[in-house]
Amino acid sequence: MTKDVVFYSDGLKLAAVLYTPEGAPGPWPGIVVCQGFGSTKEINLPAIAERLAAGGYAALIFDYRGFGNSEGTRWRLIPEEQVNDIRAGLSFLEGEEGVDPKRLGLLGVSYGGSNAIQVAGLDERARATVAAVAFGDGERWMRGMRRLWEFWQLRDRVRKERVQRARSGEPEIVDPGEILVRDPESARWQAEVVKKFPSRVFKLPLETAEKIIEFHPERFIPLIAPRALMLMTASLDAIVDPEESRRMYRLADEPKAFYELEGVEHHAIYVGEALDRWMAEATGFLDLNLK
Repeated sequence: MTKDVVFYSDGLKLAAVLYTPEGAPGPWPGIVVCQGFGSTKEINLPAIAERLAAGGYAALIFDYRGFGNSEGTRWRLIPEEQVNDIRAGLSFLEGEEGVDPKRLGLLGVSYGGSNAIQVAGLDERARATVAAVAFGDGERWMRGMRRLWEFWQLRDRVRKERVQRARSGEPEIVDPGEILVRDPESARWQAEVVKKFPSRVFKLPLETAEKIIEFHPERFIPLIAPRALMLMTASLDAIVDPEESRRMYRLADEPKAFYELEGVEHHAIYVGEALDRWMAEATGFLDLNLK
């Protein structure tokens, strides 16, 4: 069962959809589902939320501020602001009838997984967190997409834009491909998604690159235990190095879990048999820690 809902983050109204179990009496554990770089709630997340609801969870999917149907400066993608939006989602679930406020969790994918890790370190209401194909250090991630001299060029460009923005108040707006360098698999996926979801065409402030370079969610991992953390990666992921999840798993304390999807690329985790495989692992982990 689904219903359209709204909640507020830093005074901005965020559009969301709440999925709840059919025929299962509450109170249910609640999960905030966190999407990836530049996505909206209609892209990829419904299939995840449906599986969570079928497993007995209330699942909240939403548009970050500035994206989709949410308020906020259009296409402003700043990690710390998205972290605040996720925490506001936890607050919404905490007050929702039928949801057990003491059994809340997070499930984040790609960039949303990195956001979820930081939220888990900051917010003790997140009793269990699943982070799929996430990165732990934004500077390392941005550098890994580029040849070294290209990263140095980006860093210099970011510095100059920061000065100009401070003096003029006007951000430089760029194509997302200038920040997120797409591998062939990601380029194919982007082209296919744009045909179905024209909202996937967007611009970003260059400030996004600056804030990603400063974003280090893995530093929050020591703050998560004794709450549970699961890291999941895909062995053929060329957007987020699988070593990112392995590294974060080594940093985490128990209770923790690790799962690797063999022979799967980054965006292939959203569909078909790969989605079924890792969601079975994720719901099993959540069952163990929230039920």
